[in-house]
Amino acid sequence: MEKNLTIIIPTYNNYVELEYTLKSILEFRELYDLVIVDSSDHYPLDFEFKNVLSESSLWVEPNGVYDAINRGVDLCETQYLMTLNSGDAAVTRNLKECILSYLYIERADIDILVGAQDVVYRNIAYKYVPELTSVWPHQSVIYKARLHEEYGNFDTEYKLVSDQMFFEKIKCSKMLTVKFISCSLTVYDVTGISSIMNGKSLVEYKALNKLRGKNNIKLYLRYVFYKLSERLNFDFNLYWHSLKSLLKG
Repeated sequence: MEKNLTIIIPTYNNYVELEYTLKSILEFRELYDLVIVDSSDHYPLDFEFKNVLSESSLWVEPNGVYDAINRGVDLCETQYLMTLNSGDAAVTRNLKECILSYLYIERADIDILVGAQDVVYRNIAYKYVPELTSVWPHQSVIYKARLHEEYGNFDTEYKLVSDQMFFEKIKCSKMLTVKFISCSLTVYDVTGISSIMNGKSLVEYKALNKLRGKNNIKLYLRYVFYKLSERLNFDFNLYWHSLKSLLKG
């Protein structure tokens, strides 16, 4: 069977998380090409799967996650691609069935597949189901690799929101076919860098606000934290009001 998908996994000094991610996708290894872009201090890969996957990996100088993903995109030879960060995981059965159904059996001419995502924090989980105008979790987005030829690679000027910047460009096109899938394709690791809210991240989210014409910071905070707040004794509204002064302008 000719492979029709490339899965790109950027990693940086987190092999424990990388093993967790790989274990979730090895069951259907015959369905995709794999590119691990490693910027770790110790290379080559030194963990359980190194003998199986060493031919799928490359080392690059540390320059942020989006630079690493771009390097993986440049190596993509399949029609479709997706990106999983180390620490994220596939919902194995759902992702396998999605790939088989849409990329192999039906071979529907779909430009972008957007799946739901399970968001987990301190062993508490909820299901996030994206819509056309909402945040698209890049881990649950499968799209045609040619879109990078038409819309460019991820902008390495941004460290946190370049994937959303890219998707916003795509959303402006009325010529692309987007399929939304209600089942969760992936599990999101909220301990990653993109979940950290600080002055630098706020600047990037403000830039994304201007592109979207919406208050994406609030949408993002609701996406990651709001549904968890009641069970974590976390007052979302109080937290939001404390940030308002930083978001002006």
